[in-house]
Amino acid sequence: MISFGSGQPATENIRTVEPSQLLAIDRQGFQEMMEKVPQFDKVYRQILEASYANSVYRINTFISLSALDRIKWLMENRPTLMTRVSSKLIASYLGIHKDVYSRLKSKL
Repeated sequence: MISFGSGQPATENIRTVEPSQLLAIDRQGFQEMMEKVPQFDKVYRQILEASYANSVYRINTFISLSALDRIKWLMENRPTLMTRVSSKLIASYLGIHKDVYSRLKSKL
C-alpha cells in the first residue's frame, strides 16, 4: 500500500504458499477505476477498513497472548490454515520459533 501510494519501490513482497492467481493494476488504471466506477470506490474502502481492523486485532491479540495461547487462537479461528501450511510458516505467522511451535502444539 505504501509503495502503491508513494510510487517508491516496495520494501515488502508477497510470497504465495498455494497456487495463486495475481491480479495487478497500475496507479493510473486504479485512479480511473475509482473515478468512473463508484461501486469500486465503496468496495475498496470496505476492504481497507476490514484489513485495517484485522491488522489491529491481530497485533493487539498477539502482543497480549502467550505462544501457547496464540496456537490455540489459530486453531479456533483459522483451523484450515493448520492443515494447508507448513509448521515453519505457521510459527513465523505466530511470531514464535518453529521448535517452540512444535513442542507446544504436541501438548495440545
